[in-house]
Amino acid sequence: MACPANRRVAIYVLPFVLLAAGCRLLPGPSRTGRSSSLSSTNVVSMVSVPVMCGQVAHVNSKGRYVIIKCEGLPSVGEEAKVYRGEKVVAGLRISNTRRPPFIAADILEGLPEPGDTVKVMRRRPVPRDDGGAK
Repeated sequence: MACPANRRVAIYVLPFVLLAAGCRLLPGPSRTGRSSSLSSTNVVSMVSVPVMCGQVAHVNSKGRYVIIKCEGLPSVGEEAKVYRGEKVVAGLRISNTRRPPFIAADILEGLPEPGDTVKVMRRRPVPRDDGGAK
């Protein structure tokens, strides 16, 4: 049989615990004081932009894969473009084989070479030019 004192403590403490947990889940300002989400008045749309992933370290043309020395690890299955200067020279798909900072990727098209730059596409918000005024 439960102790009556424990029951009273549970009756008084449980609502405060539930209330505190619920408040934690509500959206509000972050610790930096900014809003936790982007306001729709400040963002026109999202665009895909190429983001540097790393450089081709090794090419196995017979096996149709490359080894990339990454600055930031991309996701498995993500597609990437290989640039030589400003020109796209190959397409890759990131594989599951990785030993940071190195990762393998399958060659989908093109002919990458060691030293080529690898970039992945990431979606970024585009801020309004008019500061959000309507």
